[in-house]
Amino acid sequence: MKQLKIVTLFLILSLSLNAQTKITKSNIIGKWAISAIEMAGKFYYNIDTDSLNLGQELKAQSGDEAQMNLVIAMVKQQLGVLTKMTLQFNADGTAILVDGTELTADVEKKSKATYIVDESNSSITTKDSDNKENTMKVDIMDGKLRIKQTQPEGEFILSLKKVTI
Repeated sequence: MKQLKIVTLFLILSLSLNAQTKITKSNIIGKWAISAIEMAGKFYYNIDTDSLNLGQELKAQSGDEAQMNLVIAMVKQQLGVLTKMTLQFNADGTAILVDGTELTADVEKKSKATYIVDESNSSITTKDSDNKENTMKVDIMDGKLRIKQTQPEGEFILSLKKVTI
């Protein structure tokens, strides 16, 4: 019985390690679209399925079902802005954030930056046109690039899926 537990534990650890891919410059190159947004303990919004799960804190604040449905609709509307955004990492060390929500003369608003991948710390540091640096913890889990940012309200996680250019 003890050996069965050890084998089971080994299999679980092996599967979880295989699901996570080491961050390298070569495996982030490409165009990525947001597929899920999470604020730890507050909400999880799956863009692909348009489903929103509220955390206990927001559920407690919403009260009855009608009010909770209103909160869900408001949160979805606010997060909807992010659903059309893409992030593109180029092989030359440049990155482009495309805000697909604002179209002017059929040209998408773009923010250009440079980036550096720190493989040992699993992070990406970007520098925008104003020389403002932003370091993000990242990982690739089940083929999705996950960007983690610590905000005053808690940890914020963007899950991105690779899209065809």
